[in-house]
Amino acid sequence: MRTWLLVLVFLGPALPASAQERITQPQPPIFRLDVRVVQVDAQVVSKKTRHAAQALKQDDFEIYEDNVRQQVSSFSQDTLPLSVVLLFDLTDSVRPVLKSLAEGALVALQHLKAEDEVTVMVYAASAQVLQEATTDRALAVAAIEKASHMESEEAAFFNEGIFQAAEQLTKGKSPSSRRVII
Repeated sequence: MRTWLLVLVFLGPALPASAQERITQPQPPIFRLDVRVVQVDAQVVSKKTRHAAQALKQDDFEIYEDNVRQQVSSFSQDTLPLSVVLLFDLTDSVRPVLKSLAEGALVALQHLKAEDEVTVMVYAASAQVLQEATTDRALAVAAIEKASHMESEEAAFFNEGIFQAAEQLTKGKSPSSRRVII
């Protein structure tokens, strides 16, 4: 049986002195930061008139996070489009008023801007999309009409309905839209 012995002898620097200095010099720490723009929707109502305040400016708002004032980088008043999910409950308790809820949804459609998207969903034990996000009001109206005639014998899982509606909002065509579930 042979045994091998390997001996390494360090005879001097393998790197030039300048490269050695760079290696031994402490490197400054590297900080990585993930920055997001957070959109904050606000409605300011007058205590006296109970109407929405008009003519507000960016300087009228102060935003704080953890008691630290944040810079408001952009400001707009009702200029971003809406992505709306109309979510209808199909359970027995809602069935008597489902048609009037659908009528209210049809009225609400009339107040939306042309660029606002509408998704129509129903839920009981699970959620179902009747109409994907669309700006075509005729498609939205047809889906609302369909929802107003649907029934379910299943129990309602409200949280699942809301969760699925929120998921649907992420699929809209306008990523900067204001998102609403009704």
